[in-house]
Amino acid sequence: MKRVPVSDLFGVRGWRGSQRWSCRVDERETIDACLCHIAFLDHESAELETQLAAAVLPRRRCGP
Repeated sequence: MKRVPVSDLFGVRGWRGSQRWSCRVDERETIDACLCHIAFLDHESAELETQLAAAVLPRRRCGP
């Protein structure tokens, strides 16, 4: 299998590059499903980080 010429295999360019791989149908479905799971978990992780930061970081107060 030829290497994909991108630095982030699971990013947009990597995902597009994976479409050019010659795979059996079941392999293509597995790759697509795994990439969808990675995208979903990446979004969930970012949302969790935002919520944690809001809960942990001190809030700025104006005035005394």
